[in-house]
Amino acid sequence: MDISINTIERIDYLDFEVIKKYLKNNRPQLIIEKEFVRRITLLEDSLQRKQAQGYFNTEFSSPILSYVARYVYNNAYYQEILGEYYEFISKENKNIPYYKLTLYKNINNSTLRHYVTAITVRYFIDKKKKEDKISRKQLSIDGASKVNTKENERDVIDNPWFNLLIGNAGDVHEKEMASETRKKIDFIFSKLPERDVKVIKLMVMHNVSGLDAFEELEDDLSKTAKIPTSTWTTKQKQDAMALQKARALKHFIKVMNNEKINF
Repeated sequence: MDISINTIERIDYLDFEVIKKYLKNNRPQLIIEKEFVRRITLLEDSLQRKQAQGYFNTEFSSPILSYVARYVYNNAYYQEILGEYYEFISKENKNIPYYKLTLYKNINNSTLRHYVTAITVRYFIDKKKKEDKISRKQLSIDGASKVNTKENERDVIDNPWFNLLIGNAGDVHEKEMASETRKKIDFIFSKLPERDVKVIKLMVMHNVSGLDAFEELEDDLSKTAKIPTSTWTTKQKQDAMALQKARALKHFIKVMNNEKINF
């Protein structure tokens, strides 16, 4: 149910439990998101600011940070990047707490969660690249698996559908999707090879690790492998599944763009 400005004269007086309820929708109303941001960035100490910042720092941000910790920092604990995250969100204007949230513009019908997910993942990937450049290591996105090209990486990071999935940190399967979104995803799946569908469902939607996904798909992979999959090392299995994941997402995005499907 949408909130009508006509039925709520002063949204700034709306109980925060009601705001949280609407924020948990797949596509919250912009008026709710803007009010959430307004409360987070209040300069004066107040109950409204305390509630909004408390929710942002925990339930809203923890799935995003868990994803970054797992896939960018190789299964680190997300608490290890909390300080860096909050410094990043407030960067460029120390006088306004959580300043980057005020830059959210709902471009291309994105949501606040999509926006925060995109800028956060991009920031930490760039940061990790710089760190790895110094230590002569390559960026890992799935255990020991390597990002193949910057173009593929950007295709994935900037895509709102992918951000929807990682913004929920893999728990999309645990709650009912909006029927319209479910139909769109099923339509795209119908255009993809069966292996791509399996890879996306396992590794993106259900957060299955590369090694576990390999066990599920080994019979299929063995049909096209140049050497027997039974002889593969752990690293070869991880690298192969990272490649399968990147390829499947690239195919998904290609179909989505060709069919002009928006989420």
